Amino acid sequence: MPKINNRSRVASQLQLGIQAIAAHNQTSQNATLEKLSVAVSREPSTLGSWMYATKIPGNIDDGAFFAVVWFVLATHNISFKWFEELLSGTNVLNTRPVTPDVLLACLQKARVNEKSLSEGDIRHVLDFYFDGNKLDLTSTVEAPRLHTLVPLEPVTQQYIESAKEILVEGISLFRFIPAFYPNFERALTAGASMRVLMVDPNSPAMNYVAYRSTSHIPIETQRQRVISTLDLLQHLANETQTGGLELRVMDYMPPYGITIYHHATDPAKSSCSVRLFTFRTPTPEAPTITPDPIDHEAWFNYFVEQFEKMWEIGYSWNP
Repeated sequence: MPKINNRSRVASQLQLGIQAIAAHNQTSQNATLEKLSVAVSREPSTLGSWMYATKIPGNIDDGAFFAVVWFVLATHNISFKWFEELLSGTNVLNTRPVTPDVLLACLQKARVNEKSLSEGDIRHVLDFYFDGNKLDLTSTVEAPRLHTLVPLEPVTQQYIESAKEILVEGISLFRFIPAFYPNFERALTAGASMRVLMVDPNSPAMNYVAYRSTSHIPIETQRQRVISTLDLLQHLANETQTGGLELRVMDYMPPYGITIYHHATDPAKSSCSVRLFTFRTPTPEAPTITPDPIDHEAWFNYFVEQFEKMWEIGYSWNP
């Protein structure tokens, strides 16, 4: 059940979607809501409320929400960025650009006339937006299901989008960067600067990354995770074209990952999070330090300095 983190964004996108359906069918918005309400088993007034930030509920049922998504995309009358922007206002993990697997996982949750979409219905949308990308729609392995996707944290989203400077240091960041990609994109577009520092995937330090892993993930898999994140960050830089994103790698296995958000207007609202890279324990179980910029100013400044020292030994990534 998608949680609506940004009501204004989701409501405005749903309004655009309903308008796209109405234009495609050459009917009024009210007539569209009437017809759609039958298909998704909701009252027209309920669907109408989803188009207003002050009325949209905090959570919407998977079946109805993604059924509306399917009806909108099936018109072929709207940019795929509409879907990306819609998801970015929810707690559904997504990457930019959205992959066919993520779209498939969403459409498989849709319920139209109380039934799942047929393979043909799903293919009608997938093939249009992904130029005939041939996924196995019967697979239960390749397509990630929504319950396996990690919800975004609204607080982190707020830190990102209210920052004037973002500092991120980590190993592969293969979950973190994709999860908050839309927020980083908006922050950069608004004028924020962002520096990201990661382990060089081709350096000897990668041996230590693999050695400390509790899941014994092969070094080549670890390396590909880093490279995938580097590619995604380069895509982010190309998409925003502000020059605000700097990227470096280093031949060093850091003892912790650092994320710092310097607030745009109020230094007291800045944030620092330091997660220890412990030995062979799951990442979520690792202790995290969150020094407050006012109450723990010395520690906050210490980790800012640690980031800067590691940044100094970093160098440009050359694939």
